[in-house]
Amino acid sequence: MTRKSTSLVSSFLNLPEKQIDDLNEEQILKVLSESIAAMLESQPDLLLSSLYRMDVSEKKVSMVLESHSEEDIPYGLARLVLERQRTALNTRLKFPQKKIDDPEADF
Repeated sequence: MTRKSTSLVSSFLNLPEKQIDDLNEEQILKVLSESIAAMLESQPDLLLSSLYRMDVSEKKVSMVLESHSEEDIPYGLARLVLERQRTALNTRLKFPQKKIDDPEADF
């Protein structure tokens, strides 16, 4: 995984980047799906809100929720999160933004 996508996933999982750096994709999906399963159980509204803020396709989320068995839903959502983070990263790499040279813009 690239450094930037690692950062995005680590922030979603609330884990240090160092922990994520040492994992392969399948391990990341496992950790991510465990986190999603816990959120589905205790904070489903927060999970859906997080998916919305990450701009994960609502249509794809609905498809996962409708077509997967209850135990497969977290893994399906984890794949969507990882897919969306990759898409976002590729877009940022393809269309880099110039840094704004305005001290008031830093926050």
